[in-house]
Amino acid sequence: MTRAELEPVEPDATRAREFVAQARLFLADAERETTHLESAVILYWSACISSMDALLAIDGLRVSSGEDSHAVRVEGARRVLGAGYRDLTDRLDEWRRERHGVSYAAITPGEADVAAMRADARDILEAAEAELGRRDEPRP
Repeated sequence: MTRAELEPVEPDATRAREFVAQARLFLADAERETTHLESAVILYWSACISSMDALLAIDGLRVSSGEDSHAVRVEGARRVLGAGYRDLTDRLDEWRRERHGVSYAAITPGEADVAAMRADARDILEAAEAELGRRDEPRP
């Protein structure tokens, strides 16, 4: 199988709003008191994925099928957001690996790691919302 790629598509603010709404739902589910840490990691990561997909949709990009699609999303989000978000996108790349370990190697995450992931999931969602707001502003 080949590596996934960023494909150019028509910018789609409506689709971006759908991804933002989906990210909010994942965050709400992750933050329930009854959600186990392992499940929270999966839900926070899903919120990150939806937020990154929103950023890509706003910019007229999508991820093709293929290997490493999550890594390609992080690369795409880094490209859309620019250098000001480099630390966040670097951490998202780390969370990508953490989520993989929780999902497939049955690793139990620590509470501090889950709290940090929560903060980053909120930050990438906020970045997607801000970018969507900027793109929705009327141009003079």
